Amino acid sequence: MKRIGLFWGDAYIPNPTIEERFRLVGGNTGNMAFIRSLEGILKPVILPTWSVGRREIYDPTDFDAFVTTDLIWITPDADLKHVRETFAGVGDRPLIPISVGVQARRNATQVSLHPDAARLLSEITERCVVGVRGEFTADVLSRHGIKNAMLIGCPSMYYGMNPDFRLHKKPLPLNPKVVANFRTMYGTMRLSEKFFITMAANGRWSYVEQTRTPFTLETVDRDAPQYAYFKKWFDESGSIFFDIEAWAEWLKRFDFSIGARFHGNVLAVMNGTPALFLNVDARTNELCRYFALPTLDMQKFERERPLSYYYDLADYREFNRIYPSRVLNFIEFLKSNGLYDESCADAAWRTKSELSGRIDSLESEVRALRDELSRKRSLRERLFGDKPSA
Repeated sequence: MKRIGLFWGDAYIPNPTIEERFRLVGGNTGNMAFIRSLEGILKPVILPTWSVGRREIYDPTDFDAFVTTDLIWITPDADLKHVRETFAGVGDRPLIPISVGVQARRNATQVSLHPDAARLLSEITERCVVGVRGEFTADVLSRHGIKNAMLIGCPSMYYGMNPDFRLHKKPLPLNPKVVANFRTMYGTMRLSEKFFITMAANGRWSYVEQTRTPFTLETVDRDAPQYAYFKKWFDESGSIFFDIEAWAEWLKRFDFSIGARFHGNVLAVMNGTPALFLNVDARTNELCRYFALPTLDMQKFERERPLSYYYDLADYREFNRIYPSRVLNFIEFLKSNGLYDESCADAAWRTKSELSGRIDSLESEVRALRDELSRKRSLRERLFGDKPSA
């Protein structure tokens, strides 16, 4: 098995404050979702981010490759200096970026990268295939001459690596349990966003916060009554999770998840709860498009619509159809970078194949027994002219 290094996290902090907890997960608790998946898939050695380039902590020659998730949020003005340092810190080994995402406003069509960022990505792709989130990012990279890339979406969608996963949506209960999430509290809320938060507060939905950016009076354009109403709901209904397993288990109690957080909704989906993704930026949009996840532009959220309308929009038929191909494509990406453990994978698929074969055999036996029973019943009717009692 190859030895993979994954740069993630910070130093251990005993009894951390909430600010320190957020720092330990990279500022957003949703990051735990894709790190959990990568740990399960790659079985990497976790190297704290502060250890980059420190030979007393790790020797690059002890590893076959390194993986980074530091390129999931590339803005046009980002020079990626910190990733350049990481690249230098792995020696001659490949540094494989997973789920590269260019960040832009929802309707952006043309985005340019910082020259230093484009140069770095070009150098990185000389040693590996880059995994990108979706078509938008792939197009931006291609226009900068970076061609050695594959669309893979986000690794959080591959937790368990089960191509047979399907989301089976049930009718919405009369009194549904709903969980909401929302974007980072930057700038002023748009009218449609206020409609969304109002519906959530009126419905007393549960709420999950993923960042530390505060909700302030300026967030609602200094509307004091509205601020007080929203703040009361955030405080009374809000939860923050720093334990990914506890978060995933908690989500199982809900009938519906809705909001602008990709990973908050993904955790719900992968635990069997349908979600509607409210699109606020290019990254979320391209991920939802890649996986055929049901999405609605936040600006189209209307207060006059009932909850059932939004639940009906969460249609998972296309997702269920294409998901197996997305898993297999991700496996091809791993293979292209030498990250796929053939022996373990083959054993897993053999076990699955054997189980499937055994199930098929049992189903055949049941059909044969039913046919035999039917034949004997018909024979009895002909001989004795009666029908056996049920």
